[in-house]
Amino acid sequence: MAARPLAWVLTACCAVIVAGLPVLFARHTGLDWLDRSVDPRIQAMYRAHHDLLSRLALPGKPIPVATLIVIIAVTCLVTGRANGAVLAAVAVPVAVELTEHVLKPLVGRTKLGFLSYPSGHTTTMFALAAVLAVLMLNPPGWALTPVLRLIIPAAAVALACVISTRVIGLGSHYFTDTIAGAAVGVGTVAATALVLDLPGPRRWLAAADVRLRKLHARRSRGALASTRPSTRAALPSSGKHPATATEDGPTGGPAGR
Repeated sequence: MAARPLAWVLTACCAVIVAGLPVLFARHTGLDWLDRSVDPRIQAMYRAHHDLLSRLALPGKPIPVATLIVIIAVTCLVTGRANGAVLAAVAVPVAVELTEHVLKPLVGRTKLGFLSYPSGHTTTMFALAAVLAVLMLNPPGWALTPVLRLIIPAAAVALACVISTRVIGLGSHYFTDTIAGAAVGVGTVAATALVLDLPGPRRWLAAADVRLRKLHARRSRGALASTRPSTRAALPSSGKHPATATEDGPTGGPAGR
């Protein structure tokens, strides 16, 4: 993986952010200075555009998220990219589990009576955006223009930012909760990509890619064969060419004979 150094840097930076932010609030529920300066502005913007932001945030619900994961994974399998399918199917759920069952109980920060650090919605959406960004470094199966390779992950990041804005606007999360959620999502995807790039997983995924290509080629040949007309059925069983009518008559002699 040519982007291995970048993945290491991203993983380390995200880990520092997730571990360092709790120092600002140290297991209490009050706002720290960063949240005090950002949250009121976001909440005011959310009140002004409540309906629009609510509609844009629908993809952050569990069912749309699961559907997006399945679409990404199936697309990668169909185009012979087993590593992309595994990345989508593993990294996003791992990021969510890490947020909900490890970091939230460990840090203990609450908002409205619920554990809030890091934001689970933000974790999920930034993990999906990071998966798309990794895939766009080497698009699966077909050549995409550089513009599309930039637009697709950029749109995913923009949607993740909208959903982060919504959870702050609703008052269910602090700004720093969403920063940590983004760090968990991106860092988990980067770490998973590094694991998949180790020699053992890389060999296994390369073998899986070969099997997928062979399967797709076999199916393509079968589909092509089924659409071809049978030339043998088109010929008479005697092997002779059928007689053709001429100006002399159907028997080949003069018309009046």
